Amino acid sequence: MHVLQITPQLPWPPDNGGRMALYQLVRQIGRHHELTLLSLCQEDPREGIPALAPLCDHIVTVEDRTGSIFSLLDAATSERPLAMSRFHSRAVAKRAADLCESRDIDIVHFDHLHTAAYVQAIPPQLPTILRQHNVESRILERYAETAARPFLRPLIRAQSRAVARYEAISCARFDQCLAVTAVDAAQLHQLAPQASVKVLPDGVDLEFFQPDPDCLPDEQRVVTTGDYSWGPTRDGLLFLCREVWPEMRRVQPEARLTIVGKEIPAEAREDAANKGIDIAGYVNDVRPEILRGAVFLAPTRVGSGIRIKILEAMALGRPVVSTTVGAEGIEAVDGRDLQIADTPDELVRAIAALLQDRNAREKMGAAGLDLVRRHYGWDALGDQLAQTYAEVVETKRANA
Repeated sequence: MHVLQITPQLPWPPDNGGRMALYQLVRQIGRHHELTLLSLCQEDPREGIPALAPLCDHIVTVEDRTGSIFSLLDAATSERPLAMSRFHSRAVAKRAADLCESRDIDIVHFDHLHTAAYVQAIPPQLPTILRQHNVESRILERYAETAARPFLRPLIRAQSRAVARYEAISCARFDQCLAVTAVDAAQLHQLAPQASVKVLPDGVDLEFFQPDPDCLPDEQRVVTTGDYSWGPTRDGLLFLCREVWPEMRRVQPEARLTIVGKEIPAEAREDAANKGIDIAGYVNDVRPEILRGAVFLAPTRVGSGIRIKILEAMALGRPVVSTTVGAEGIEAVDGRDLQIADTPDELVRAIAALLQDRNAREKMGAAGLDLVRRHYGWDALGDQLAQTYAEVVETKRANA
């Protein structure tokens, strides 16, 4: 089968949750099928193309740096809300149509709501799948609840409603929609009752992320990771630094926090050492940093989909403390596979309890590892995706 995969960014480097999921999908699609990858690039693609070439049969990139003025005009003159317009490119739509005409494409796979508009450029006889990595309107809705500037909240809520309308319109245009969690699937079905929605979760590369029994943790160290250029991740980190960690240090003065990721905000960096915070910054490989910690923390307050970083920490055998939003979509049992806590006091108690009890850490780490090995290995998920393609193609042909 020849698959055309359309992505809103080139999935390289796989150094945040979004690009990691796209990269793994490319790897899995290429493992089963002939793959043509079409990516919108707002950055120079020359480094990424050689890295992705072994996984794809063809790579087509469209560079687009038209900027915010074009996005505003597009949002004002189309059905696309502003949050989606900055990823829309007429050049990508044209290339998608040309590829369908010039190559023997069997199915077109769209990643993220940001690419959904391109379905209108695809010949109607071709089967189409939209993989919704998040419910974008839900992210905006949650962001409105936590926005630091109250005057922005009505504007964010208005954009959330606009995105929800666009999600409803878009999902109905595809032969199959894929959500990454049952929660997301239920929300998409509520928005678009006529759409066919099924669940295919994000996963973790179990060959790359493996426990290392020779790497002993610092028993007082907590680790958190993220791409802090993304608003929801930055929000979680600032919540941690402002409301959780000062109390954690009061309860357990020897505790230390390692922050891993790019674009760590200045507030988190300021006087970090005296606050028991170590700034690792951007690293090419997060495994050594996660393994140095006794506890992995996901302080997420805004989000949708699956936090891949939690799956990575579990695959490394480290116990996880997460908010309810952070753990959403992962089929984990609270208190066994991970520990859920939401308020600052709850988070402090959960972290302190694990730091003080090695046996509890080891037991929870083993349970989380077992969970990801049973349900979240990418190779097994890739097999499920290949089966979904076959079913969608067969149904489309039967109904032709």
